[in-house]
Amino acid sequence: MGRQDVLTTQQAARLLGCSRQHVVDLCDAGKLPCTRIGVHRRIRRVDLEGFVPRPDLRREELRSLWLHRAVAGKVVRDPLGAIAQARWNIQRLRQSQPRARAWLDEWASIIDAGPEAVLEMLTSPSRQAVELRQNTPFVGLLSEDEQRAVLAAFGESHRAGRLREYVAVTLGLGVPPSPAALRESAVVPAVVPGAPGVGGGGAVGLAEQKPDTGSPAASGSAPVPSGAGSSIVGSEAGPRPSGGGAPERRAAEAPDPCAVQRRLVEERCEIASQAQARAESVAVSLQEARRAYDDASSHVDAATSAADPRSVQEAKEGARHVFRAGRDAATSRAELERAATIWLNAINEINRTTRAAAQTVARGGRRAADLLASMEKLALDVDAARTTAEVAAEACREARLALATCEQGGIAPRAAALRAPAAPEIGGAPAWAVERGGPPAIVRLLQGDREVRAQVVAALAGDERAAVHRFQLLLSDLVDAIAAGAITQAVLDFPLDHVFWGEFERAQNRAIVVGLASLGYRFDGLGGFVDGRVPSQRDLSLAISYAGLDPMRIRRWPDEADMAELFRAVSVGANEYLAAAAPDLAMSDMLSLLGRRSEALADLWNVWGRARDLLLAPVPEAPSAQADHS
Repeated sequence: MGRQDVLTTQQAARLLGCSRQHVVDLCDAGKLPCTRIGVHRRIRRVDLEGFVPRPDLRREELRSLWLHRAVAGKVVRDPLGAIAQARWNIQRLRQSQPRARAWLDEWASIIDAGPEAVLEMLTSPSRQAVELRQNTPFVGLLSEDEQRAVLAAFGESHRAGRLREYVAVTLGLGVPPSPAALRESAVVPAVVPGAPGVGGGGAVGLAEQKPDTGSPAASGSAPVPSGAGSSIVGSEAGPRPSGGGAPERRAAEAPDPCAVQRRLVEERCEIASQAQARAESVAVSLQEARRAYDDASSHVDAATSAADPRSVQEAKEGARHVFRAGRDAATSRAELERAATIWLNAINEINRTTRAAAQTVARGGRRAADLLASMEKLALDVDAARTTAEVAAEACREARLALATCEQGGIAPRAAALRAPAAPEIGGAPAWAVERGGPPAIVRLLQGDREVRAQVVAALAGDERAAVHRFQLLLSDLVDAIAAGAITQAVLDFPLDHVFWGEFERAQNRAIVVGLASLGYRFDGLGGFVDGRVPSQRDLSLAISYAGLDPMRIRRWPDEADMAELFRAVSVGANEYLAAAAPDLAMSDMLSLLGRRSEALADLWNVWGRARDLLLAPVPEAPSAQADHS
């Protein structure tokens, strides 16, 4: 049995989420098997993991498991090379991350046990494996393309599983619907033949086709008799009788073709907001219960120590020693009686304190047991609330995607070219090759063009003045989120004539930036380092090694002053980052691109169908800029 298979009571308490004394009580009661080594108790990990049923892995733990399964495939194909890479990473990480030394030592012992033990830890769902994978030494075995493929497959699997578990509150169903059922639950607007552009001169009719019956239903007002000049909604193709002024009235009263999807967005996103608030509230309750349990356990521990027979005996012996000293020093009967009285009072006080401590142990033990049961229930509630919040957020996201698809496909494009900006400054070549009309508006926004932003805001806000400021903030947040993603992925542009960056190709420079970020020295997007943390020459040498380059090729190393200015002329390639990940600005691509940063842009996603057309609209260059290019 390896040393990682045997735990101390403190380690067991940390894994169970309780106090050490509670683990001791479980061992003494025979509920948790243990082995005594002198006065110490040792617990086998298998006994501990079988003691309390563990909840399912969290999303981030499952994502790590998927990635490490792919790493396990690499180990199977080339065990010697993969383990050699892991050993080298352990040596490197011991120097750069001293706080992770305990985990790295445990990984080293597992690697020493052979490939079978390594594969077990890479693919096991046990808590030990989950914790070890958070400090993995198998960095660099998967390429970026392989990581993206694994994460994409995980996202599809996770999304499908969560949607199957989702009980559609907004649909009022009693069984979990499939993803297809969620999409089909929306009423599908259909254009009735005879509408303009379809054939015939009749008015536009919309039929709400429900998946369960397929029968059309009126989408707006009640049917009007044909003699009044209106067509019955959802009727078969054919001539439409019309009366005076009826086409204009029907056009004015035509319903929003995406009204159903818009309503689903409001309902499902409201449910998601409530579910998130519920998850946060339950998590706070669990934290409070844990604090109360720790307080009760500490009081019980103190009272147990006070009521311990050995402590009581020692206190009484001390009182007796004081009495004997007073008796020997007494010169009269009164002094002897006073020493005896002091002794008896001390004994009475010790007995009283012992009884009070015993009562505190009994009461505190019952309270601690009640709190422990409450904590176990709250832990389940936290997991359930978190899962519900994740599923509700996924349903909200799916509803927004459906709304964006409806607005993009069911509405005539509004992406007329915006007018050319008055300023002649273009600010660099666009990230996308636009054959006519100039670069897309989103490119100009990423370049900081305020006039183009004002045009997009005006088009989105329309006549609603109160919405102007809101859309200005949303577009600014969108630009910031794209730039932040580009910085995180090291999509940067470097000056060719720089004394350091000029020695490498752009891809190599980006790999060096990733290495610096892994050491805690990140680019702030403004020409400096985040929090002013400047790397040393040794840190830069490590980053170059992480990039797979030879530090010996550097002809001139930056000194301390140059190191602080290392990012001075480096710019963010936000255009390139966006064009590579979401060239069509599809909502699904944008949500994947921005990740958690997309949560702050909920109001923008609700109108993404219109916003996307505007952001993709070509912006012609100013006349002076066109002359410069010619």
